[in-house]
Amino acid sequence: MGYYIRFLERKTELQPWKLQFITYKKTDTRDSKAQRPRKEWDIPQIKWQPLGFHSNMTLEIARARAKQLNAQLELRLQEERRKAIDEKFASLETETRAVLPEIFKDEFELRFISSRYDDPKWQRRMMTSWRATQRMLIEIQLDPMHWFDENTRFYDYFHSHRFSFSYIRKILIFTNMWGQFLSRKLGQSFTKVPQPRGKEKARLLDAYFAKCGGSSNQSDPITPQQLEKARADFKEENYNWLFLSVWLGLRPQEVDQLKQKEMVRIQRGIGVGTFYGSSKQSSSPCLSDIAGS
Repeated sequence: MGYYIRFLERKTELQPWKLQFITYKKTDTRDSKAQRPRKEWDIPQIKWQPLGFHSNMTLEIARARAKQLNAQLELRLQEERRKAIDEKFASLETETRAVLPEIFKDEFELRFISSRYDDPKWQRRMMTSWRATQRMLIEIQLDPMHWFDENTRFYDYFHSHRFSFSYIRKILIFTNMWGQFLSRKLGQSFTKVPQPRGKEKARLLDAYFAKCGGSSNQSDPITPQQLEKARADFKEENYNWLFLSVWLGLRPQEVDQLKQKEMVRIQRGIGVGTFYGSSKQSSSPCLSDIAGS
C-alpha cells in the first residue's frame, strides 16, 4: 500500500507522469479475482500540493517524494499494528485472570518459557502457542480435573477453528503442561488430554483441508518416466527404494519390509509373492537383496 509514480509513455502528454495510490487491503479488493488482488486509482493534480508534489517535478524527484511518503505511511501502519497487538494482549490478560490464576500463570511462564529458552525467537514462538492455549481455555471454561473426560470439547474447539494438526499438537502440549502444573499446585488429580486419533483426527484434518480449499494434501504419483529422468539426482539406494515403490505399487512401509526375509520371498516361475508373517525360507533370491541391506 502506498503512492506510486507511473511514467506516461505517450510523448503527446503535457505531464510526463501521474500520481497513483495502490492498496492491497482485502476490504478494498474483495471483488477482485486476481492471484494477488490490488486496487489503484489516480490522484488528481488538485490534491498534489498537500502531499508535496507539483507538476514541474521531474520523474526522479517525484519518485523520491513518493518513496518518502511511503516510508512515513509504513511507520504509521506499524505503530497502528503495534497498538492493536498491545490492546489484544491486554484484553487477553484481563480475560485469563478469571480462568488462569495470575500468580500460578506468572510462575508457569517463568519456569517453562522465559528461563527455559534463552533465544528470543524461541521465546516468541512458545508464547504464541501459549497465548493460543489461553484463548482456548477461556472459551472452554473447564477445570483441569475434568479435561480427560470432556476431551471432545477440546476437539470440537479445534474443529470449529479449523487448525492444522501440527498447530493442534502444539496447543495440546501447552494445555497438558498447564493442567499438570496447576493440578499439582492445587493438590488435584490430572489426566492429560490425549492427542486426537482415528476418526477425531480425520475429522480435524478434513476441516483444515476444507479451509485450505482441498480435501487432502497428497502429492501426485510419480510416473516411471519421471523417476528415470531424475535418476541422476538420487543416490543409488534412494533410487532403488523409489524404483520398487513405483514399479511394484508398494507403500513406504511395505518397501521397508522387503529387507525382512521372513516377510517376503520370491518363487521362480510364479512371480513375486509376498507373505506377511511367514517363517518359510526359500532358496530363491529375496527382494531384500534388491532393496539393499
